[in-house]
Amino acid sequence: MAKEKKHVTLKQSCPTRWNSTLDMISSVIDLCTEFNEALKLNGDRAFCLSEDDKVILCELQKFLKPSHDLTELVSSEQPHLGLIPLVVKEVQDATKLDPYESEVISTLKTTVNNRVLASIELSFHRCNIMRDSRRGV
Repeated sequence: MAKEKKHVTLKQSCPTRWNSTLDMISSVIDLCTEFNEALKLNGDRAFCLSEDDKVILCELQKFLKPSHDLTELVSSEQPHLGLIPLVVKEVQDATKLDPYESEVISTLKTTVNNRVLASIELSFHRCNIMRDSRRGV
């Protein structure tokens, strides 16, 4: 039985829409055969996805999925500081290095881990300053 495809058209990434890059990557993976066939028909074989390209896209999709899930959680609930430990744990889990993944994904994971955790630390520091100033400390 053939796998049912989730996407019927290619999606485009939009910088102002969270998770649109994941949607775009997922659509390319779902429509990879059709994508490559269309490029071949156009004479653009150089742009066809190789097996290595597909592997990297699948790794990137797997990496981005937790961010999508966290965005959905924060968007659907009343956001509060109690979610921060969950976000930190999810970022740490998502950015764990896998010796079998591509180097580009490992580099991305390291960069994201460092930046997100530094950003969260800075946010905590700012919250503490605001709290202390309100208390008159």
